[in-house]
Formats: sequence, structure tokens, C-alpha cells
Amino acid sequence: MLHPGAPVVISQPRNHFPIAAGQGRHLLLAGGIGVTPLIAMGHELSRANRPFELYYKARTRRQAAFISELEAVPWRSRVHFHFSDENRLDISSVLAGYAEGDHVYTCGPAAFMDTVFEAATALGWPEDALHREYFSVPDEPERENHDFEIEIASTRQRIAVPANLKATEALKQAGISIVVKCSDGLCGTCSTRYLSGDVEHRDYVLSKSQRDQRMILCCSRAKAAGGRITLDL
Repeated sequence: MLHPGAPVVISQPRNHFPIAAGQGRHLLLAGGIGVTPLIAMGHELSRANRPFELYYKARTRRQAAFISELEAVPWRSRVHFHFSDENRLDISSVLAGYAEGDHVYTCGPAAFMDTVFEAATALGWPEDALHREYFSVPDEPERENHDFEIEIASTRQRIAVPANLKATEALKQAGISIVVKCSDGLCGTCSTRYLSGDVEHRDYVLSKSQRDQRMILCCSRAKAAGGRITLDL
């Protein structure tokens, strides 16, 4: 849709997959093209002189991206290539020996990331130490949408959200604009604090602890029909 002279609205980049604070190890586990954001993390961790290792899994060396770039980075000794036809990645061995302050980051196919999280959980990694980024919405069973209600804490305004609308859409119709980017619960742009209500969280970005206070308005809803969620707006 672009053509010479067309105005384009841009903004500063937003990082929805940040490196956690702390002095522990940072383990970066990449599956295929999911290595892309982890390379950026590697550069940042290297500049900050923080301990980290990057494990890159792909089917074959020929299919893998950024091999030459990774072989030339100043932190090449921290890069570990694992190809299915050469030396398979043993995820449990990589994640062994968790210590407080350690964090693991993964990006790649959903099945790969699920395997990383399952192995980490089995080895005693806490939920808040596990971080991942989806490239696309994973397959999920179809959910039933219910009508529910949103209350705006600052004005006590109540907004009906019918089953066929997202919370962001109902809010927009009521004159309350929420910044939205992906509309699929992947990016976290529309993350909003809520004060009360039972939320059915359908996003892929918030941690368990974050879900106690925040919801992703483009996809999450009240758990029950007729429920009310009070937003800190």
C-alpha cells in the first residue's frame, strides 16, 4: 500500500522480550529462525559483561540462518550449535544446575519452546525465570466468548463487551482508546492493570505473577458470562 510520498507513522521500538535483571546465568535457547532476537540479547549481555550462553538448534547446518554472523561475533566461545544430523541438543543437560538469579530465554517453534519450559520446570526452575517469545499464535482449542462488563475505576463508567467484540473494540466504541499492535495476545502492547474481577487470560506474554494484576485487553475476557472487570484507567 506504500508509494513515494505517502506519510508513514512510526514510533520508537518497544521491547516485549527484555533481559531480566540479576547476576545469575542467562541461557538463550534458539530453535531455527528463533535465534533472531537471541542474537540481540547476546550482544547486549556481552557488552554488559554478564554470564550467558547461546544454544542454537536447527535441523541442519545448511538450513540454519546467521551461522556466519555468529561465528564472527566477539562472544563466539559462548555460541553452541546443535544440528539434528550432527549433535542433537540435550535440553535437560543445558538447564541442569539451576541457581537463584538464573534465567532462560527461548524463541522458536511452539513445540520447541514448550519442551524447554517443561524441562526447566521439571528441573526446578521457577516460572518467573522462564521467558519466551512467539512469532505467531500457537494452535489453541476454540474458546467460547461470553458477554461481560468493564468498569473504568477513575470514572465508574461501565462498558458492555458483547461476545462478538474484543475488550479493546468495546472500549474504543465507548471513546476510550487503547494502543493495540498485534491483536493476538503476542506483543503485550495493550497490557492493562486491573483492580478486580476474574479474568480468563488468553495471552502469550504475561507471566503467572503478572496475570495477578494485568490483562491483555485484545484477547483476554471475563471468565464467566456477565462478569465484571475493573480496569485501572
